[in-house]
Amino acid sequence: MRISVAFVKKGLVLKLFFLFIYGYFGFANTDTLHLEEITITGRRAPAVYSDLARVVTIINREEISQLPSQSIPEILNYAMSIDVRERGNSGVQADLNMRGGSFEQVLILLNGIKMNDPQTGHHHLNLPVDPATISRIEILEGPGSRLFGPYAYAGAINIITTDAKEDELTLSITGGEHAYFSGALSIRKKTGTVSHGLSFSKRQSQGYVENTDFRVHNFFYQAVSDLSFLHSEFQTGVLHKQFGANSFYTPLFPDQFEEIRSWFFSVKNAFGEKRRFTQTAYFRRHHDRFELFRFEPAEWYAGHNYHRTDVYGADLNYHLPWQGGTTAAGIEFRSEQILSNVLGDLLSDTIWLGDDEKGFYNKGKIRRILSLFGEHSFYLGRLNASLGVLGNVQEGYGFFLYPGIDISYSLTRSSNLIASWNKSLRMPSFTDLYYSGPTNLGNPELRPEEANQLEVGLKTNHPILSGHVLAFYRHGKNTIDWVRMADSLKWESMNLTELSTFGMDFRARISVDKLIGVNFPIKTISAGYSWIDLKKESGNFLSYYALDYLRHRFYISMQHDLINVLSFSWHLNYQDRAGSYTGYPDLTENPYRPFTTIDVKISLKKNNYHLFAEAANLFNIRYMDFGNLPLAGRWLRAGLQLQLYLNN
Repeated sequence: MRISVAFVKKGLVLKLFFLFIYGYFGFANTDTLHLEEITITGRRAPAVYSDLARVVTIINREEISQLPSQSIPEILNYAMSIDVRERGNSGVQADLNMRGGSFEQVLILLNGIKMNDPQTGHHHLNLPVDPATISRIEILEGPGSRLFGPYAYAGAINIITTDAKEDELTLSITGGEHAYFSGALSIRKKTGTVSHGLSFSKRQSQGYVENTDFRVHNFFYQAVSDLSFLHSEFQTGVLHKQFGANSFYTPLFPDQFEEIRSWFFSVKNAFGEKRRFTQTAYFRRHHDRFELFRFEPAEWYAGHNYHRTDVYGADLNYHLPWQGGTTAAGIEFRSEQILSNVLGDLLSDTIWLGDDEKGFYNKGKIRRILSLFGEHSFYLGRLNASLGVLGNVQEGYGFFLYPGIDISYSLTRSSNLIASWNKSLRMPSFTDLYYSGPTNLGNPELRPEEANQLEVGLKTNHPILSGHVLAFYRHGKNTIDWVRMADSLKWESMNLTELSTFGMDFRARISVDKLIGVNFPIKTISAGYSWIDLKKESGNFLSYYALDYLRHRFYISMQHDLINVLSFSWHLNYQDRAGSYTGYPDLTENPYRPFTTIDVKISLKKNNYHLFAEAANLFNIRYMDFGNLPLAGRWLRAGLQLQLYLNN
């Protein structure tokens, strides 16, 4: 259908004019323009998106299907707030950083259950979930310690899987360059009041250079029961991952290899009218075998590193809506244990592993965390505020308080001025404390790192135009990082004295088809820019993590239709990283070079099938997220997804 240019221009001007009038002056009854109000992560008590005085990015299922991605890290790479640093492609291993923070400072939740691993943040994304089972991803930007405890120092990510609305079976298969293959089968079935979800998936590749091959197997099951007085959720999952880790942790030994096995389960119950009382219990076990030499070990090599972490916890929460607002209170207990032949204190007896004749544990450590919290949220005219505090007792570290306050002032029905101040804290990982190797030296005397963060901005949530502009300042002390002096080759974990971070962030998403009001081919345009400046006061150390932050990032994407059921999306990403890395073998300090990549995906959706082809890094740009680790370059993949409704 041909569209008159004059008509489009005239309609566009009128739409923009009325959008401006509505967005900044009007409070007319326009219910059809409101976005769907979903309950999201951001407060202790349930809250809808528009009530939050914080920035929360939501990536929904439809958006995920449009991204050229095959794993959770690849999906998160399209979130402006997250700096995803990969060692190997396709999400084999990736670190998440937010707002100039380190990869240890972001909390990962799966349906509200904490999945962080106390051994190291490199394991936080070892999740037994395939992207096809994800309903949405919620990203809380900025500190969340008063909500979730120590791990949410710089932010939190909650991955939410799909409930069974209809009985259906989904089968997907993808193939591509470097002998890439992935296959997934998921079944959703509702029996009475219980919704069941079951999924199996596999991903593998021969790798883009020697020793970058990988194999990943996932199993996940979820059951959700919803009655008038009780809402229950049960989930369990198993992950098995093996991958060549070419130079992952040091270029001195390129033949590294890692095998990971993990399983978990959790139970959550919500009782009473409006779910006022909730109870959660969970357990997670994670095995990690790291081989410095996959093929031919050196004569001095004593053997592989073996680690097992067991994490369990439980919490009780209660919230009470009343005339003066909503008051919430609760208690949480968490235990973290590691058994290892590298990390921890010496055990009285050596534990031999039955499934590996050379594997054993002769070291270990247990730490326990008890948290109490209180929060109150209220409205006062156009003012919406939430203030609270979490008291935290940590074995070996003492007592800490994390207070905070979030304030929102409503300018219109869709735009708010927001401001917040929050204190956050992060405990050192067991790797920070104990790991010693040829190029590393841990520090058992590390103290937790602490920070105060202030944030101000403007947020809008109109269905045509959504986004925000904000500025934040974070002052951290005792910041934990792996550092070394210029004349040393060994990295040591230390508490940097102080770290001050200032940043600005702008994001906008325009629903062009809704703006123009006709069958226009362009559906959405999203753009964002962030700038961060970080200053340290700690001497002349070279940093391995904390000072290698994204100074500038620019992102723009477009999703549009080509013909009928054929759609196209493209994504441009520009990154300029601060910091430097030690080149190998010349051992010179090299700054990170800025780069621009373009990813594309073309999709054909009709009835119950979805055909697609995608190209990551279309123009084959060479770049590194970590020094000495060039990533794969262009990666072409194509696939098919079938969705069958079982009750038809």
